[in-house]
Amino acid sequence: MPRPARWRPASAPTPSRWACAAARRRPPGPGAGLTALILALLSCYGTLALVALLPLLGLGLALDDGLWAGTIALFVLLSLAALAAGLRHRVGLLPLLPGAAGGGLVLYALLVDYHALVELAGFVLLGAAVLWDLRRRRRQEARVLGLEAQHHG
Repeated sequence: MPRPARWRPASAPTPSRWACAAARRRPPGPGAGLTALILALLSCYGTLALVALLPLLGLGLALDDGLWAGTIALFVLLSLAALAAGLRHRVGLLPLLPGAAGGGLVLYALLVDYHALVELAGFVLLGAAVLWDLRRRRRQEARVLGLEAQHHG
């Protein structure tokens, strides 16, 4: 005799419903990686400039280095997540490679052994990857919408 199915209310979320909802969810927009990169750069170099300029006005700012590094790391990881979303939506693996290398360099500089040139090189690689990904996404969108021929003619 078969076992009776366990009763669940109709509105209870099940793992299969979560999986289906995640599959239907739209990927981050093409500018999500660029936005996260700009926020990482502002939280890094913008805060540094602010801390350097405030004493000229007679003001001071006490920063928690861990919180500052954590904020930068969060935005770097969000940039990488936006690049990784391109894998699923056929933009390609290539932009993720320099992005991962750049993100790794930034995270290494923040969390392991700080060197300004390592951090800067990481941001340059990550920025190049994000811009490359953005360009590839725009081209794919134009191809899907049939706008590619209009650009060349």
